[in-house]
Amino acid sequence: MATDPNTGIDLDAEFERFRICFEQGDKSCALHALAFACYFDSRPPRWAIEHVITGYRNWHGAEVRTLDEALGIERPKGWRLGPARNAARHGGAIFVEVNKLLEKVDFTDDVFHTVGQRRGIGKTATSEIYYGELQALERRQPGIGKAVKASRKKSRNPARQAKR
Repeated sequence: MATDPNTGIDLDAEFERFRICFEQGDKSCALHALAFACYFDSRPPRWAIEHVITGYRNWHGAEVRTLDEALGIERPKGWRLGPARNAARHGGAIFVEVNKLLEKVDFTDDVFHTVGQRRGIGKTATSEIYYGELQALERRQPGIGKAVKASRKKSRNPARQAKR
């Protein structure tokens, strides 16, 4: 078992998660595995290397038009750069900020408005980013969504809880 000495992350478990994702049809998981390996200065898994090399050869040999086609990672219909960029830049922070705010106040659209305003993002976009982060977390750790919701209820001011 390979574990990163600085973070304690089980690299083999992460590579296995990427492999399962890849085998379920998400070809971007090969690139995620390669990036992950580079980040942790680790050897990438063979399946990821083979996928990228095969795609590159197909692209270089003019078998396909684009690298995204060669690698099987085309964006889905309806995908838009702006919202995706906001989610990538602010997703984790929005998730944390919303949950911290929910420790103090009841859950309303005002929470998304307040957090979004701090980042220059509308409340609908903030809500979509928050729930996207929650879904991604749920995929990685099934059941975590219920735990997040339960922790919000427990962490609120006890005096507020008594009024309910």
